[in-house]
Amino acid sequence: MGEDNSFEMAKNVEEMLKKLFADKLREALEEWERGQYLTIRDDDFNILMKVKKYDVKMMQRSLELYFSYLNEKSEIRDGARFYGYIDELKSLERELMGLGPHDCKVLEYFSGKKCLYDAIADTLQKHDVYQYGAAYVASSDKSLGKNLKRLAELPYTFLQILKTRASMNYMSSLILGQYDILSIRPAVFKGTVRIVTPNIHAIARKWNTGVVDTEKYVAFHEYIHDGQATNFPIEERLNEVMRKFLISEILISSPELREKMRVSVDTKKIRSDSLNEANALVCVLEGHAEYFGGKVSQDLIPDFKFERKYSILSALKNKFYGFEEKIEQYVQGSRFIGYLHEKGGADLANLPLKVYPSMAEIRDPELYLRRAKLEGMG
Repeated sequence: MGEDNSFEMAKNVEEMLKKLFADKLREALEEWERGQYLTIRDDDFNILMKVKKYDVKMMQRSLELYFSYLNEKSEIRDGARFYGYIDELKSLERELMGLGPHDCKVLEYFSGKKCLYDAIADTLQKHDVYQYGAAYVASSDKSLGKNLKRLAELPYTFLQILKTRASMNYMSSLILGQYDILSIRPAVFKGTVRIVTPNIHAIARKWNTGVVDTEKYVAFHEYIHDGQATNFPIEERLNEVMRKFLISEILISSPELREKMRVSVDTKKIRSDSLNEANALVCVLEGHAEYFGGKVSQDLIPDFKFERKYSILSALKNKFYGFEEKIEQYVQGSRFIGYLHEKGGADLANLPLKVYPSMAEIRDPELYLRRAKLEGMG
């Protein structure tokens, strides 16, 4: 008799939970229809947050203003003349890299700043960054003590903003090309390659590599990124890492929210892990494009020799602005992909685009190969 009662009680509780969930879901949908809220759901952290649309719009405007100094007026052309370079690469792509057919749109920029701004704006627009940003602000500790601490940190924050602005200006003078790999790309849409012509010409003169050959090399590199995004689930992985980082930031900022949502995970470790995962993924993407861009260039532009050479002053600038790590991503990633290619050809070199390595495995490819063998991947 006791067992029957227990069973009945459990059943009643289950029905109550179902009803409660249904009511909450209906309430959220009604609020959405009334146009008052956006709902953020994240099952990994058991979070259901409502963020006012007004707050999201304000966050969007704030971020656009923050980067507005990059949005200078400059001509943007259809990159029709680069399609001929890309067609040369297509003839080798399947044989050399094992990539299936893909196509992309090319835009020719005459301002590195404008190229950076459009890339940032597209990334912010195509993701939930505005929603998560609004949630971060809404969930932040607004106690007097915390506000006083923020006030005391204002001079440091101002200096950080100035450094960020200076670093973005410096980056805009270096950027040769950019591929919008973070964009949402159903099969019917093309990816977008951005080519910054004045910067390419400047680097070709500085390193004596020839303007046309350098343009070809940059086009090859960025087009390989399109092949990565088209042939492998790169965007899904980037979304996962970005979402994990943003959610951890929200939870770290609000102990009350962690308590309310009964989140018992180590949010700081999640943030650290997501940053390491992002770094490893960028290493793979840039290293893959760098390595195979070089292999293709040996066949299509045999006289072209591209080396990342920096003067002492440039090296110091790279270190100050935090670009030293970015440059190292190309070097480490290319070395890693090259090692795999020598061991097992294009199939093994492409494996990190779907079975993602850690930074430790990128530094020691044999670790990755052992894991691949154990898990039946390689």
